[in-house]
Amino acid sequence: MEATALVILLVALVVPLHAGPLPSEPLLPTLESFDLDRFMGKWYSVAKASTCPWWLKYKGDSAVGTLVLEKQPTADTVSLTKTKSRQGICKQTTYDYHLTQTPGRFQYYFSKWDADVDTYVVDTNYDEYALVVRHKHKRNSGERGTSVELYGRTPELQMAVLEDFKRLVTEQGMGEENIGIMKNKGECTTGDADTPVPERAIRAAVLLQADEEEGSAWDHIGTDREECDGPQDPGGKCGYHAYRRFFHNSTSKTCQSFLFNGCGKFKNNYGSERLCMQTCQPEVSCKMPLDPGPSDSRLPSQWEWGFDSATGKCVKFIYSGWTQGGNANRFSLENLCEAVCGRLTDGDDELLKMN
Repeated sequence: MEATALVILLVALVVPLHAGPLPSEPLLPTLESFDLDRFMGKWYSVAKASTCPWWLKYKGDSAVGTLVLEKQPTADTVSLTKTKSRQGICKQTTYDYHLTQTPGRFQYYFSKWDADVDTYVVDTNYDEYALVVRHKHKRNSGERGTSVELYGRTPELQMAVLEDFKRLVTEQGMGEENIGIMKNKGECTTGDADTPVPERAIRAAVLLQADEEEGSAWDHIGTDREECDGPQDPGGKCGYHAYRRFFHNSTSKTCQSFLFNGCGKFKNNYGSERLCMQTCQPEVSCKMPLDPGPSDSRLPSQWEWGFDSATGKCVKFIYSGWTQGGNANRFSLENLCEAVCGRLTDGDDELLKMN
C-alpha cells in the first residue's frame, strides 16, 4: 500500500500526455516487479469510476461481478472471463488481453465499440486488492474515456483500500459523481433455466444492450413503441464532432441516418440501424434471414442469437464480429431475442407483439 502514493503522483504527471491513438510507450507506471502468475485467477469487481456516459447513467444499479484471468497457450495472450448480473439476466463475456513489453500493461480490441483499450495494473498485493486504470479510444469517432477499477479477491474490501481507490480516481481527473460501489448480490450463473426472468427485466436488458454496444452518451431507447414516432432532432452543438445516428421515420417506416451534434437526449435517436429496427420495426427485423456478417480473420467470431421464422424460435448462430455488419435479426442473448421477436403462433403468420 505504501507504493500507492508514489503511483498516484506519477499518474498525475503523465495523464495529460494522453492524446492520439494508443501509444506504444506506456502512459502510466505499472506496479514494480509485476508478477503475472500471481495476478491470474478469480477477482471480484468492487468499485469503479468512469467518464463513460453509460456508466454514469446506470452505476447506481451495478452489481458485483466476477472476473477470471487465465494464461493462454500463446505466450502473449491472457483471457478474461467476466460474469455479471444485469437487470436479472446473468451475462458472461470473454476477452483476449494482449501482453505488452511493459509488465502489468495489457491491450485489447473491443469490436462492438470499435475501440482500443489500454489497461494498466497500477497497484496490487495479489491476495487482496488490485487497482486498474483503463484508457479507451473509439476508432470510428475518436471518442475517449477513462476508468479506474478496484478489484478484490473477495466481494468486500477494507475501508483503507477504498480510500486509496478514491484518491486514484481524483488524480485521474474524476470525482465522487463518477464513482459507483458495486452491490454484493451474490454470484450469478449463466444459463440457469430454473430462474425465470420477468418480461420487464428482459425489456430493460434490451435497452442495456443498446447502450453497452454503442457505448455512447446519446442513445436513448424507450420501452414504448410510440417513441419511434417522435421527431428527428439534430440536438445542440456542444463539441467538435457530429455523430452519425439513426431515427425511425414514421412515414416511410424505415430507419434513416442523420448527423447528431452531441447535446440533448431524444428518444428517437439510436446508435445503429440495427437497434433502431429492433425497437421500432421488430416485425420486420425478426423476419430477416440469419446473417453471419462479412468474414474477416482479424476479428474473433462470436455466438449470437437470431429469430428463425421457419421454426418460430430463437436460435444460436456464429457471427463474424463486425460491428456494422449483418442485419437487425441479431441479439446478444436468447432472452433478448425472445423479448423482441416473441414466437410464431400455430397457424398464424404474424409475430407476437411485446406486451
